[in-house]
Amino acid sequence: MNWRASLRFRRLFVTQYHQERNADVVLMLDTLTEAGAPPDTTLDVSIRAAAALATAYLARKDRVGLIEYCGPFRWVRPNSARASRTDLRSLLRADVMFSYVTQEVALVPRRILPPQALVIAISPLLDRGSTRRWSTLAARGFDLVS
Repeated sequence: MNWRASLRFRRLFVTQYHQERNADVVLMLDTLTEAGAPPDTTLDVSIRAAAALATAYLARKDRVGLIEYCGPFRWVRPNSARASRTDLRSLLRADVMFSYVTQEVALVPRRILPPQALVIAISPLLDRGSTRRWSTLAARGFDLVS
């Protein structure tokens, strides 16, 4: 608070702002389960949503990464627009792969999920463990949108 300016103009003034910088955005695509009939399955809708979000964030010059959660992880590191457009083509290969061997979200490497990254979880929430996975990310201090 800038008290001197606030008293003078009789309204609050703040002199400390968030630093503006390019953000690290990580799209986390849950592909453990699927419902519906093609071409309108939950996976198809999730892929379209991830592609639209990636395009929008890349247009803002943010770095975009992708984590496909399908038992074992598949990922693309957060990159700028030129590198990410080619790397995010892996969205087209996303498919439902159920596995009894599932990895914990806490095991995602730091270079893939950088500190202070915005994590956008795209999930049909059909799996019992999905809410636990997302709450683990929130507990680690990430800004999480699901």
